[in-house]
Amino acid sequence: MDREKIVKLIDWLKDNVSLGDGEGSVEIIFDELDAENFVSAGFDGEIIELTLYSSWWDEMMSDLIETPDFAEPGDSPETILGYACDLIQEYVSKRLLT
Repeated sequence: MDREKIVKLIDWLKDNVSLGDGEGSVEIIFDELDAENFVSAGFDGEIIELTLYSSWWDEMMSDLIETPDFAEPGDSPETILGYACDLIQEYVSKRLLT
């Protein structure tokens, strides 16, 4: 797979991560994505198969939501959001950049 497509995918996925407005705690929100969202963003069936329909996608979603649980006490919400974005990069890179 083309490295440029994977970088575009990683950036797009990161754009779908945000901070929730949980009171007193940090909450990571990841937009619910489906195949139509991928196609609308310019991705083809191969990328959809290798991500959205992969065996690791659900694990990545769970890890994203749980990111605040593994942050250090005192980490800012923005830092925790950065950790979540780093997690996306690690998951996708590990599986698609071979």
